[in-house]
Amino acid sequence: MPKGTNERTHESATDQVTLLVPVDESATIPLAAHHGVFLGALERELRSRGQYLVLRGVAGPGELAAQLKRVQGAAVLLGFRDDELEALPPGAKPLIAVDSYAESSALTIVRADDFSGGGHAATLLATYGHRDMLLVGPSPGGSGVASARERGFTQAITTVPGVTLGRCVTTGTTYLEGVSLGRRLPALHPGATAVFAFADTLAAGLMDGLAQARIRVPDDISVLGFDNIEPSTHTAPRLSTVAQDIQRKATLAADVIVSIPDELAEHISPLTVDTHVIDRGSVRALRR
Repeated sequence: MPKGTNERTHESATDQVTLLVPVDESATIPLAAHHGVFLGALERELRSRGQYLVLRGVAGPGELAAQLKRVQGAAVLLGFRDDELEALPPGAKPLIAVDSYAESSALTIVRADDFSGGGHAATLLATYGHRDMLLVGPSPGGSGVASARERGFTQAITTVPGVTLGRCVTTGTTYLEGVSLGRRLPALHPGATAVFAFADTLAAGLMDGLAQARIRVPDDISVLGFDNIEPSTHTAPRLSTVAQDIQRKATLAADVIVSIPDELAEHISPLTVDTHVIDRGSVRALRR
């Protein structure tokens, strides 16, 4: 072999990390926008450490367990429901679950501090004088992330007098769901002065739907998102949001993976990343 060439002809099993994600009815992978950002960040992080990432779609909970038996090395689980992860049988394979609230000793969980993020959102809106607020996102009963953000929000406003809090449940956090809801929002909640959407994509759609209904943001209603992904800087006005450090989340996941198996016990699950508010142009202060 010529000098200077890579002498390793194949990657070992421990160099391979498999990212498992659910597929929809059309057998495509419907990654949420912030999950797509995480995927890119994780791939870069692992590549810089001499590992490579394999993406694999999973058709359902039954197939998930079967796929895990065939996976070499560590597995990262992204986009699965908590109950699906809790049903996985215990095993020796290292599993990292992202954005999960599953209760399982078999998982190392990496996620944002969603509870504090919800609290940051409530504090911003209340400080700006908003008292008729609306939460928009998936049902807390079906999403640990949504539940934590809602609980953080509601706890933060318990000491704020005169608050009216409404709730609009969505199936997911897509842009199109936001547009559809935004068109109907003036009729559904005519008194609301501020909306906290549980994802930037949902918030961006809401803003477009509200514009179609001739409702101005933030003059008529304020909109606050969550994630701080790139589209939040391209809305008009630019979207105020609760930022999570997705790159840090990818770094934490990679840290767990590269420490396997010797130092895995040193990682205390869940591993969380902090959140903070980025106040751009979609939330305004009310005169009180």
